[in-house]
Order: sequence, then C-alpha cells, then structure tokens
Amino acid sequence: MKTYLAIISFFFSAIGLAQVDTLWTQVYGGSDNEPVGFGSGFAGAPSVHAETDDSGNIFLVTFTDSNDGDISSNKGLEDVWVLKLDSEGDTLWTKTIGGSSFDRAYRVRVTEDQGCVIAGRTSSNDGDFTGSNGSEDGFVVKLNADGDLEWSNLYGGSLVDNFFGMEIIGDRYLVYGATGSIDGDVPAGSPGSVEAWVVFMDNDGDILWSEKTSASTADSDWSESFWSAVEINDGVVLAGMTGNAFDFNTDDFFIAMYDTLGNQIWTAEYGSGTSDAIGGITEIDNYIYLTGRVNAGTGDVSSYAGGTGDVWLAKIDSNGVLINEKNYGGSDYEYSYFIQESLGNNLLISGLTRSTDGDLGATSYGGFDFWVLEVDTSFTSILNQFRFGGSANDYAHGILAETPFDFVLYGRSQSSGDYVPSNNGGTDIYLTKIQTAINDLGAASFDNEVLIYPNPNNGDFRLSNLKAGESYEIYNLLGERVYQGIYNGETIHVELPTNLYVLTTGEFVVRFIIE
Repeated sequence: MKTYLAIISFFFSAIGLAQVDTLWTQVYGGSDNEPVGFGSGFAGAPSVHAETDDSGNIFLVTFTDSNDGDISSNKGLEDVWVLKLDSEGDTLWTKTIGGSSFDRAYRVRVTEDQGCVIAGRTSSNDGDFTGSNGSEDGFVVKLNADGDLEWSNLYGGSLVDNFFGMEIIGDRYLVYGATGSIDGDVPAGSPGSVEAWVVFMDNDGDILWSEKTSASTADSDWSESFWSAVEINDGVVLAGMTGNAFDFNTDDFFIAMYDTLGNQIWTAEYGSGTSDAIGGITEIDNYIYLTGRVNAGTGDVSSYAGGTGDVWLAKIDSNGVLINEKNYGGSDYEYSYFIQESLGNNLLISGLTRSTDGDLGATSYGGFDFWVLEVDTSFTSILNQFRFGGSANDYAHGILAETPFDFVLYGRSQSSGDYVPSNNGGTDIYLTKIQTAINDLGAASFDNEVLIYPNPNNGDFRLSNLKAGESYEIYNLLGERVYQGIYNGETIHVELPTNLYVLTTGEFVVRFIIE
C-alpha cells in the first residue's frame, strides 16, 4: 500500500525555502555514537531506518557503541539498537541485539503481526548471532510487537557478506546487499570480487533462492552492492552501486530487475565520470525514480552546480532505459538518501546540504543541514523545500508520512541548538514532526481568525468570525477549486471525498479535514 504525503504547493511553480514549523522533536542516544562511523552518514545504506505500524507507532533501527543514556546494555563493540516509539516519538521500548563483535542494522520492516523484521550485518558468533558462516554474515531477525526476539538467522559464505536492505513481498522477504563469498548460501562466482547479492526467503527466514549480480565491468577489482529496492509489475528493481574498490571516482549507480522466481530481467548503469552514490528508489505509474549524489556534470549527468556533490534525480522506464535526469544543489555539498511519491504524483526527497547558493537560500545552521525538497516528476520545478538543523552536522535519512498536515523526519544529528534541542554525545538519532506550510496564497494570511468547527468533519461544518454574505472558496491539495459559496451563517454542507482541504476568503486561510 502506498503512503502519500501532502506538501501543499499550489498557485506557484517554484518557491524558496519554506518556514519550518516543528510540532515536536525527540533526540535519542548515549554518550558515544548512534550510529557509529563517518561513512554511515554519507555513501552507503542509510544507517537509520524507520517504519510505522498500523497504529502509528514507529519502529526505528540503527547501531550503537554506547552503554548509557537511552541504551540500557551493550553486548560488545557495536550493537543493533531497536526503538519502538509512539506517534509522538515517546519511547515504548528499546532493545539491543548482538554479540561480542560488530553488529549493524540497516533496515526494518513491520510485519503483519505488528512486530518487525530487521536486516543487517554481523561479525559476531555469539550472543544473539550464532552459527557464523565466515568473517561477516548478513542477518535477519524477527521481533514481536513487544520487542521479544522470535528468531535470528545468519546468511553467507566463508568470506564477507552483508545485508543492506529488505522488502516484504506478500508473505515473503526479499533481502539484498553485497557478498564476497562463492560458497555457503551464496552462488559460485568470481573469487576476489564483491558482487551485489539478493536473497528471497519465506517468513520463517528459510532461503527460497539466492542470486548475485555483477555490473558489466565487473572483475576482481570491482565492487557491486544493492542498497534499496522497489516492486514494479511482477518483479522488483534493486538499486545500488558499482565501482572500483581502489578508485572511488569510478562509482556509478547500478540497477537490476528480478522476478520473484530469481530470474534476472535486466541490469543498467548510470552516472557521471567521477564518484556517484545511490540514495533511494521509488515507482510512479510504471516509471522508476532514483536519487543519490553525483560529483560532476559528465556522462549521464547533464549539469552540475559545483562543489563536492549534488543531489541527482533520474527517471527510467520499466526496461531500465534512462528517460530524464536533473541535479539539485549549490556550490558546496548535497546528498540524498530517500525518495518517495508525494500527493499529486510529485517526488519527495530528503538528505543534507551545506550550500548557501544555487537551489538553497543563504541560511546555514552549521555544518550539514537537514534538507527536504519536493519536485515534480518532469524535474522542472522545486515545489517546496525545507532546510533546518543545529550547530553541527545533521543528516535526513528518511520521512514517515502521517497526515496531509505534517510528516515525521528521521535521521542522525551531531548538533545542539536551533532545531536540535540537545545532544547526548557523539551522534544521536533525531526525529521531528514538521507541519507543512501553505505558501503563496496571494494576499491571504494564515492568522486562523476564521475557524472551522468541527474539524475534522464529515462535510457539515460552520465558520466562526466570518460575516454572513461574505464569499469563500475551497481548494483541494492540487490547487483545484472544488467548491465556492456565500456564507449565510448556517451550517455548510459539501459532498467531497475524504481528504485535506483549504478554505480561503481571500484574506484568511484555514485548513480542514473531511473524514
């Protein structure tokens, strides 16, 4: 089921940075790092991931080397850290999972029983991870809704094997990452190379099939991996990177399509002539949209804003053919981790920025800032964007859509001050709920001097502080006028679908929900 996020952006084709109105903010962590490592903030699978259950509770995974603050125990070196939060970000429970060595989680998915499954990698062979196949294994663990560990499985061969992501397809799990093995759970291949790896398993964690994929230039010096995926037609498209293990300037986007029987349908590569890194993938109307970072305006990248990285968007068809592309950013550094469909078939992207020119305003909060932008699927306009943060580095790993009024952004922060109220030490997990703004409604203000009650309602409502005889108009989220009338002081009745609407008198604006 698709989740839609509404960022209201009508009556205009391009806007600057919107005012950021945070409804609540939560910071989680201990005195060390959540997550650990410089690389977890940039290229690679996002090191913080969250998903909501049917009740609006939030499951969030990362990894930590702390043993204090919000982390009640440490099993050794780095542990998987799982948090279950309510819809206001308050902690319901937390749990560390791991053994005596390094354990890292990259993806969480909510299961039908409202528990979760988690995918990652481990070099432990004790504690919660036993039965190691080699130096490092991919893992999948299953927790129930109360955080109890139901099962834990390791996957791989005799060398290094990682899981960076997973999807739930029907009652099966698709898990993917990278492998250097040619034995065990991994198909045979070229010794010495690291190849992208995809595994399909049942909901007990038993493997149904396991395949690995190399880019067209793969040899013993090259490295492939999958970091994100999306269902399309009767298969799945996986996105990752291919590049030379000794020369990061050769990195490109690497895409492959499989059916659910394990048959590879096609592969493709895109990018500039220098270092590129995939961020996320989504599908709209049988087209695939990719986001990530590029480092030059060469190859498939037609333009470049400058600095050490731009956000790049690419549109490809269901056969992997590049249809359109565009970069966004300024003269410093931008990176995107996440993309999804927003209301009206637009694209919502989150990441980070350090620029104060180009597509960004002059305001900088310090270091890297959280950056959220919405663009149309033809890449002609930035419809809306938010930039905010604290005094140091802040990374926006993803977004959870809740209502048309607002969204929850999650990521990691090293900051304090401004939009980050505190820091527990090192890098912390950061969640904030942001109220989306209504922009460019002519001379209209948002003083809420005209109120709708009840709100939400079923299509029957009254207005306060509006005189009888005054006119009003109602618009949907696409900016289309769906109703107009003259207020007579009585109950207004409209027959409109369940959704968010905007009522304006030309002087005042008020949002309301019909449910």
